[in-house]
Amino acid sequence: MLTIGSFWLVSAASRDRKWFLKLNRLNFIGFIMIGVVYRVFSEWANVHMFKSWGYNQSKPIIPWVQMGLTPFLQWIVIPRSSSCWCGIIFYQIKNRQKEGGIKMTRWEYD
Repeated sequence: MLTIGSFWLVSAASRDRKWFLKLNRLNFIGFIMIGVVYRVFSEWANVHMFKSWGYNQSKPIIPWVQMGLTPFLQWIVIPRSSSCWCGIIFYQIKNRQKEGGIKMTRWEYD
């Protein structure tokens, strides 16, 4: 849900829902920062405010935000790899469509 929400917020800000196909630094940083801000707030709220879970001493914690290292790294690694993967898939579809191998209507592609 966070990835989809971040995608649509960047799409709205850039006024282009295919922004990840022509990835620029501003859109990508915005995409990552939306997730990082949400993750930091969510971790803080669930650990300190709601006390839904906690961290024991064996779990690595980022000291300046009091957040687990794994959720932070998860949001850095997964969106980067998924946006690159989507770009590769759409690039291949576009090339196959040009070669005549895939027939798509405008509605399916846009």
